[in-house]
Amino acid sequence: MRRTMATALMIMLASGCGGSNDEGASARIWVVAHRDVDPASLASVLLRSDDHGARWHPAFAGDHEFRAIAFANPAVGAIVGDGVIVQTTTGGADWSIVREVAGEHLNAVAFSGAADGLAVGELLTDGMISGARLVLETADAGAHWGLATLAEETAGDFVVLKAVCFTGDTTAVVVGVSGFNGPLALRRDAAGWTDISDRFPAGLTVAACIGDSEVWVAGVVVGGLAPFSIGVPALFRSHDAGRTWSDETASFADAAGDLFSLGDLVFADPLRAWIVGARNIHLTPNTAFSGPFVAHTTDGGHTWVPASFDAEVPTFGRVNAVALAPDGSTVFAGGADDDLVSELGGDSALGLTTKDGLAWRRTELPHGIGTVLDVTIVDRP
Repeated sequence: MRRTMATALMIMLASGCGGSNDEGASARIWVVAHRDVDPASLASVLLRSDDHGARWHPAFAGDHEFRAIAFANPAVGAIVGDGVIVQTTTGGADWSIVREVAGEHLNAVAFSGAADGLAVGELLTDGMISGARLVLETADAGAHWGLATLAEETAGDFVVLKAVCFTGDTTAVVVGVSGFNGPLALRRDAAGWTDISDRFPAGLTVAACIGDSEVWVAGVVVGGLAPFSIGVPALFRSHDAGRTWSDETASFADAAGDLFSLGDLVFADPLRAWIVGARNIHLTPNTAFSGPFVAHTTDGGHTWVPASFDAEVPTFGRVNAVALAPDGSTVFAGGADDDLVSELGGDSALGLTTKDGLAWRRTELPHGIGTVLDVTIVDRP
């Protein structure tokens, strides 16, 4: 039975979930997810696990919809979402709202070094997504945020910024969608902001930076109306911190197949990475559903191999986020189980773990948790 009371949810969370062996756990998994309190509500909860996902504990819950989380260091981090930014300076022991502005819907947040950070999303005006590019910046690790001054600001089609990453202390890449899957990409360095949207053929939803110079961005070019659309992957790589780009789609297309969406990309090092999302499953020529998608590269993106799942991973669903432990011991991914049982009253959260990057198993998240929206793994403070 689906739990509908927040109190019941927090009691279940506090009691933990799964096994009890936390030997060797040096990192903490943080999960941002919807609370399955009311089908009409998108209120969110923050969970943490200190034992590779065996047990979960509540960290913060509110009436806002949270969408993303990042840490500047093990003690200082931020959650962003629907008109709100929440910060911790105590490693997640305490959280407090540091910015609350109606209409600022933030989808991603990232930090560079000890203090520099960016949060991106969409700006709503009279309830509609505007043509303004919403980028917030902080110089004090998230205690204060202000609107970034962007060059070549233009009004027009609605704009949604989806992802941001840093290649160095000041260089960052932001990607998103303008209008109906039009490209939108920005690059920031010490000289300021540059619009690099003309480097790409369509909208992008994923960005990952490795070291001081390498950047990967990706998205799905969709033709037709979902769920019967054909999703064509788009994958691009930069070796010079986003100044120039090469099209790497051909190396990814066979593993990706017919995609519905891409949700996240994480690199362990320049050779090893995981990309997640949802693929189209065509049951008949006129019937399609989304299914979990994970692919892995061990050669710097020259080849990608789809993951294999154990029997407990649902056929239908999606994976929205993936994160890697700092010591490389754990990869954790989260999303939603979209099977019929979930839709009719079961918990819909989907959590996946792997040790080798290829074979994935399901890990149980607490009762009362809906879709997992974002994941990060940091060392304990």
